[in-house]
Amino acid sequence: MTRFDNLIHQRIYRINLGEQITLELLEFKKAEFKGYLINSVSKVDRKNNFELISIKIKVPDKTVQTLMDELKAKQFETILDCENTPNCLKGFDGTTTSFTSITNNAFHEYSYWEVERDFYYKDKAIPNEVLQVRELLSIVNNKINLKQEFRNFLDRLPIGSYSYGGVTMTKISKIN
Repeated sequence: MTRFDNLIHQRIYRINLGEQITLELLEFKKAEFKGYLINSVSKVDRKNNFELISIKIKVPDKTVQTLMDELKAKQFETILDCENTPNCLKGFDGTTTSFTSITNNAFHEYSYWEVERDFYYKDKAIPNEVLQVRELLSIVNNKINLKQEFRNFLDRLPIGSYSYGGVTMTKISKIN
C-alpha cells in the first residue's frame, strides 16, 4: 500500500473486499491520478506453508480521476463506520468491506460486514449508511468489476491449493 506523503499526495482512497481484493486510488498534488487493483491469495503447500501470491493491475488514470470524483460526491470521505451506525449488523464469517480515505486534513476508515447481501437484514430496515456503501461499490463496479477481475486472477493461477477470505480452493486443472 502507498504511504500518504503530504508533499506529493492530495488524497488516497482504498477499498478492501476482505483481504483478497484491494483497490487503491491516488490523486497527486499536480492533478495527476494513478490507481491499482491488487488481487491476492495464499498458496498452500502440503506442509501447510503459505506463500502470498498477488497481482497488481494498473487502473487507467482517467478512470481513477472519474472514480475519485464520483466517490467523493457520494461522501466517501465521511460515511460512518458500522460500529457507529444504528442497526448495523456485524459478523465473524463472510466478507468485511473496508474503506479508507487519507487527505492532508484527515484519516478516515470505516467497514461493513456482508454489505452487499440483504439476507441478514430481512427482519430489519437496511441502515442508510449500508445503502450509501452499496452505492459506492456500484460506482466502482460500473467502471471495474472487482469480483470478475478476482475470478480472472483465480482462473490464471497454476494447479495447486490456495486460500483467501476463509475459502480453501484446490485447482486441479486449467480452465480453458
